[in-house]
Amino acid sequence: MNFRRRKGMGRGQKEGPEEGGEGRSPGRPRGSRTGGSGGGSGTLRRWGLAAALVLAAAGGGYLMAAEFLFPAASPAETESLTPVPDLVGGSLEDGRARLREAGLSVRISARVPPGTEASEGQVLAQRPLGGQLSSPGDTVSLTVAAPEGPLRIPALRALREQQARSVLTGMGFRVTTTREEASVPRGEVVRTVPPAGEAAAPGSSVRVVLSQGPPVAGVPELVGRHIDDVRAILSDVGLALGAVSYDTTAFSAPGRIVGQSPPTGFSLREGERVSVRVAGRPPEPPAGGTDTLPGGNRESRPDTVDGTDGREGR
Repeated sequence: MNFRRRKGMGRGQKEGPEEGGEGRSPGRPRGSRTGGSGGGSGTLRRWGLAAALVLAAAGGGYLMAAEFLFPAASPAETESLTPVPDLVGGSLEDGRARLREAGLSVRISARVPPGTEASEGQVLAQRPLGGQLSSPGDTVSLTVAAPEGPLRIPALRALREQQARSVLTGMGFRVTTTREEASVPRGEVVRTVPPAGEAAAPGSSVRVVLSQGPPVAGVPELVGRHIDDVRAILSDVGLALGAVSYDTTAFSAPGRIVGQSPPTGFSLREGERVSVRVAGRPPEPPAGGTDTLPGGNRESRPDTVDGTDGREGR
């Protein structure tokens, strides 16, 4: 091989690697760049197809729901509906009239006690709301500022004050109390005003009359009176005859009262008893062996107050 040929071969061997180095880097197979670009385009195509399927399914579901589940009202149905008038803030009477004109019925669903912001009979809320469509004959429920219906006063006699107050306040009444003399124990309910069984509006006042105990009576003067008159005298002032004893040594006509307990002028409650001492001998005992005294007491022996046995002079 001559020099020129060797030179040409050497030039070809030298230039070959340089051209190959410019086309690809060592260790990377041919076509790797082209292959990676093709994979990214395939992924985008798959995502686009999935999104299209989802949109198609959603659109089909909406069309089916609109057609079968929630069909649009026909023109005839739309024309038969009527708008509900707005009644909030107006009076109940005006609301009834407007609903009657619209072919609707009214029902009072709740009553709220009138306050500072709402006058009695004012409509506070409604259902359906004003402006909504409703079929003729439908019912509109109203909440009205109005007191509730009347309630019956319960029977509270013989209850204590706190018990009666709890019952009445729980029913919505206002409670006041007064006291008067009565035969029932002190602090018990005697009566109510209005009386039990009468109707009264919630929020109205009920007066509870409480007992301050039986009336007080002064013990009358019994000394010198005959024992047969004592019972009636005591009954006239609300008292009763108590124990009766006899004194055979008393300087007084037999049967006359020579002593009493409590003394004259002493204050007693109604029904309390007054004991007396009578001059003379007790009545003869009946066949049963016991003495029945004018005061209704029974004694086994006719002893007197001073301790004598009443057998002197027999």
